Amino acid sequence: MNWHDTMGGIQLTMLGKCVGTGSSCEVYEWGGDDKVVKLFHTNTPSEAVQLEYRNSSAAWKSGLPVARPFEQVIWEGRPGIIFEQIVGETIVNRLFEQLYTFRKVDFYEADSELRIFARVLNDIHKATVFDIVTDQKEHLKAIIGRPALFTNDEISAIHAYMDLLPVKRQLCHGDTNMSNLILRDGIPVMIDWMHASLGNPAADVAEVCVMLEYAVLPPDVYDNLKTGHRNH
Repeated sequence: MNWHDTMGGIQLTMLGKCVGTGSSCEVYEWGGDDKVVKLFHTNTPSEAVQLEYRNSSAAWKSGLPVARPFEQVIWEGRPGIIFEQIVGETIVNRLFEQLYTFRKVDFYEADSELRIFARVLNDIHKATVFDIVTDQKEHLKAIIGRPALFTNDEISAIHAYMDLLPVKRQLCHGDTNMSNLILRDGIPVMIDWMHASLGNPAADVAEVCVMLEYAVLPPDVYDNLKTGHRNH
C-alpha cells in the first residue's frame, strides 16, 4: 500500500474533481485522464477496502470485464483504491432515460439494457476466479448484521431461512445495482467488487429484481436525466 503525503507539493495535484459518489465513498480523478481513486469514508473497515482490492484484482486477472485496480492508497486519513477510469454511461441511466422520455422499452431486443446486464452476469457466474473465496451466505449474514428494527428471534429466523436456500459455489458479484455496469464505447464493464463471493447466482438475479421493483433513484440520477432531456 502506498501512503501519499498530502503536504508534499506535487502530491496535492493528484486529486482531481469528484466524478462519482456512493454510500461508502467518493470517486475522484487521479493524476490525469486515465485513473480514478475511490476514497472510502473513514469509518469503512480497512478489511472491507482490502477485500474490494483483492476481489477486483482477481476478477481483472481472470479476464472478466472489470476496471483494472492499480494500488491501495491513504489520502488525508482515508483509505482508497486507484482504478483505471471507465468513461461511459451506466445501464441504469440508459434505462431510465428511456422511461423518462416516454420511449418504449423493449426488453426482448438483443441489445436491451436488461439483456446486456443478463449476459454480463451470466459470464460472471460461469467464470472461475481462484482468489475470490468469500462464502456468500456468511457474507450476507454479516451484511445484515443486527439492525435495531429486528428482534433477535427475527434475525435468527432470517438466518435459518438463508441456511435452507440451495447451496452453490459459483462466482457471484454480490452488488448487482445497475449503476455498477458501465458501457464504455458499447463494451460493458462491471465495477464495485467488494461483495463478490462464491454462492448461488440466483442471489444476484434476485437483487436485480428487487432493485427494479422497489428501488428509489438517487436525486443526482434524476437530476442528470432531467438535465439531459432538456439539452435534447
